[in-house]
Amino acid sequence: MSEHGVIRAIIHEAIRIKFKQATVASEAEIDGSVLSKFLAGEGAMKLDSLEKIFEMAGVIVITKQEHADNEAMLRGFSRRLLKT
Repeated sequence: MSEHGVIRAIIHEAIRIKFKQATVASEAEIDGSVLSKFLAGEGAMKLDSLEKIFEMAGVIVITKQEHADNEAMLRGFSRRLLKT
């Protein structure tokens, strides 16, 4: 996580992927000033727009339990592979 928070880090990752903040704003269907204000902690953004930005950044949200289950499954596969 960045020093400024995970949401901001995700938005910056989307900007890195798309090369321009204006492109992220356009694809999230918001005005560029809305995104700038949100990043500065001075504004709000609709959840639909934030979800589009998460998608641009390649973010998938899972619960801690889902993560633990996936980790356990991968450990099991790893043990099987190492036995062969």
